[in-house]
Amino acid sequence: MMRIADIHCHVLPYVDDGAQDWDESAELLKMQYEQGVRLVCCTPHLRKGMFEIPDKEILEQFGFLKEMAEKIFHGNLKVYLSREYYCDEAFLHRLEKNAVIPYGNGGYLLTEFSHRYTPEQFFEYVEKVINYGYRPLIAHVERYPELQDIEDIEELVRMGAKIQINAGSLLKMEGRQQARWAKKLLKEGLVHVVASDAHDVQTRTPELEKAAIYLEKKLGTEEAEKLLWKNQIQIMKSRRRIENGNN
Repeated sequence: MMRIADIHCHVLPYVDDGAQDWDESAELLKMQYEQGVRLVCCTPHLRKGMFEIPDKEILEQFGFLKEMAEKIFHGNLKVYLSREYYCDEAFLHRLEKNAVIPYGNGGYLLTEFSHRYTPEQFFEYVEKVINYGYRPLIAHVERYPELQDIEDIEELVRMGAKIQINAGSLLKMEGRQQARWAKKLLKEGLVHVVASDAHDVQTRTPELEKAAIYLEKKLGTEEAEKLLWKNQIQIMKSRRRIENGNN
């Protein structure tokens, strides 16, 4: 079974629209583990007016999750914490105060955008994130109706962003249009991370084993490993770039 790192999921309970309690959280982790996942980074939403649980409470809940994961998996499933940041003025204010929880060693942030944003707004936010020393991993890029041009995705990558798509999109679980666009981006070599974006055990479930089978069949084992494990490990290990006096 191929090793998988899931760095976009909502398995931490009581903090957003993901796992609703500890039982569901444990079940999600078990589902991920059974599919080959050996590293999970929880990414609870942060969006003004919708998901505003303070980092302190997030960290407390994550401490409980780490204890639970250790009891269930005995060290065989590593769990980490970051957040999924909605790109708006409140997010920029957090960047200014250095009040974010990046991936791993601090180099990347998972960023989510409004479905109404134009490509120019994507470019502006990516540039601002990079100016603060981070690199954005753009969440489920296949979902944005205004970002449906290969040249726009190429420009985001050229700027320094990484691109994430959902496993469910590849498997036609999130609509035909999203599936077509996700597969087109894969074909063009513009995807860096495939993640679950799992929220629950009923409708938004981890589907990473099926995605691994699909990717290996279409792209080969080496490329599938990059999209499901190697690129994720690189993101977790990357450090923040501090330039121009940003700190």
